[in-house]
Amino acid sequence: MQPQQNELTSSAPSPPVNGSGTPTSHSTLRDKLIGLEIVKELSGCGRSKIYAMMQNGQFPKQVSVGGKSLWSEREIDAWVEQNKGKRA
Repeated sequence: MQPQQNELTSSAPSPPVNGSGTPTSHSTLRDKLIGLEIVKELSGCGRSKIYAMMQNGQFPKQVSVGGKSLWSEREIDAWVEQNKGKRA
């Protein structure tokens, strides 16, 4: 008699695992550079506020690529998550 195959012993590939042993999804392994319009939308802040917070070290810094200012989507997402706790 053959043992029954369950979800734990299936032949499906395991999800990628990060350094802490926690499974990660494909989307968390990649980072994208995004422009100011998307940064404004994700953060809920205007251009002037974003640049003022960057000067004070309160917001992720941009990178310049081909003369354009771009931000790490992962860093912006992390900033949003961190600042959810500061709700009024």
